[in-house]
Amino acid sequence: MSNINITTITFGTTIEPREIQCFRGAIVQSMGTDSDVLLHNHTDEGLRFSYPMVQYKVNRKKPQIVAIGDVAQRIKSFLNQNPLELTIGDHKQHFEVEEIQEKPYSPSFSEEPKLYSIRNYIALTSKNHTEYHSILALTDRIQFVEHVLVGNILSFLKGIGYHSDEKIYLAITSIDGTPIVRYKGIRFEAFDLHFVCNINLPDNIGLGKSSSVGFGKISKVNHIADSPWKDKNDSRK
Repeated sequence: MSNINITTITFGTTIEPREIQCFRGAIVQSMGTDSDVLLHNHTDEGLRFSYPMVQYKVNRKKPQIVAIGDVAQRIKSFLNQNPLELTIGDHKQHFEVEEIQEKPYSPSFSEEPKLYSIRNYIALTSKNHTEYHSILALTDRIQFVEHVLVGNILSFLKGIGYHSDEKIYLAITSIDGTPIVRYKGIRFEAFDLHFVCNINLPDNIGLGKSSSVGFGKISKVNHIADSPWKDKNDSRK
């Protein structure tokens, strides 16, 4: 596939991480009821059950919009033409764009594994929470999360229109914490972890549940010389 642009729009005004849902709602409201469905992932029939192409995050207390593909141009055009006064909680704030970064991305596989961190990753949903906690062995629990993570990566690739018969190999290298996070008043068990896989992934995108509002943010760490799946049989397929 040809490159797809991943655009990160950073604002100079600061907010708290817990206010990111309010920020998203205020952005969508300011763009009007006819705004692109990709901005909020809702249709007349309910939720749009596809990978979120627009994601809202907080980085060092500065709100960001991460837009994947052509939707970024519509957001930039709106911001260029309209002063942004948003009501966050009970107070109104002026939001000015501080920086716009555009990075081309094209998926590629490599023999050399790539190391990533992922934070506040909600891998467990109402469908798989019970199954995960019924597993006794820690190694089996890790393999369970690895399987979910591969599925989330495939969802991202499908969302950008990419398909390959190449197999994704993935291994969790460390679990750094299991924080409890809240979304819409509901508590979720999340994971802070590091993993390696054989496909390049772009920085700052989200994976897993509620990735549209900052959960499951990934960051590329570095490259590792030795592949953890090299010379293995197909038992992990």
